[in-house]
Amino acid sequence: MAFNQTDINNLLTVLNNTSRNNPLTAIQIETELHRQFGFSTSGNQQRTRALIKHTIANGHLIKSSTANPAGFWLSNDRQEILTNFESLKRRAFKIMESAVRLKDTWNRNNHNNQI
Repeated sequence: MAFNQTDINNLLTVLNNTSRNNPLTAIQIETELHRQFGFSTSGNQQRTRALIKHTIANGHLIKSSTANPAGFWLSNDRQEILTNFESLKRRAFKIMESAVRLKDTWNRNNHNNQI
């Protein structure tokens, strides 16, 4: 999906008054983008989530949570970003540990067909 600076600016406008305590869900974001800017809706917010990822990749600090309240928000809070950074590092480490264990288990059980 191709997005441009206008799409990014529109998303940032919708997220302007959000916070950790006042996030917007993907469906709320998509509804507002459609209402304010004619953004096409997908029903499953796939395009909206892709725009959020694109906007993050372009240097904007959009945070998200699945906890109460769930949703997306703009963050400029150093501690919030640092806490999230540490959490992501721990998750990445655990995923890598699982990948190594999976490979090691395969290799232990398949001496003639190592990966």
